[in-house]
Amino acid sequence: MANIEQSRAIVKTLITQYGKFFAQDKTVDTEIIMDEQRDHYQVLQVGWEEEKRVYGCLLHLDIKNGKVWIQHNRTEFEVGEELAKLGLAKHEMVVGFHVLASRSFTEYAIG
Repeated sequence: MANIEQSRAIVKTLITQYGKFFAQDKTVDTEIIMDEQRDHYQVLQVGWEEEKRVYGCLLHLDIKNGKVWIQHNRTEFEVGEELAKLGLAKHEMVVGFHVLASRSFTEYAIG
């Protein structure tokens, strides 16, 4: 079982990796947001593609009540699997964008 510092380190590693990956797209800026005091972590894209404004959250993770909450995932990657590869147990993660009733059918924590 990961403690809060281990969970933070794993989340920061993943957020940094994703930030670097999406920063390869030079048409828009990729921003990494890490609020360790409140345990909110995001990867955002901001900028312009010709005449079209681009602004959006690609990935949002929170740490709440000792669990890592996957709040939003607009990537093609399975974030839970990536966190597990980095050492976080699946029962220490909550897929927060799934309705509560469906969470019990996954390998992850309910909440």
